[in-house]
Amino acid sequence: MNSFDELLHYIIALDALFGERKKGISELLSSRLALALGKDQNERDMINANFKRLYNFRCDIVHGS
Repeated sequence: MNSFDELLHYIIALDALFGERKKGISELLSSRLALALGKDQNERDMINANFKRLYNFRCDIVHGS
């Protein structure tokens, strides 16, 4: 498995752990992940922003953009 596939698998796992089926899933996932992993607000903001970028990247691939 290459690193690209691994990235998709990690995001799918996070989606399964923290997600719900509704609109705004990337916002929900990124905020929950940031709260679970961030030690302070700056770290949570960084995690939130990075995860949104990764999730959007994943969506572009999965949905063919």
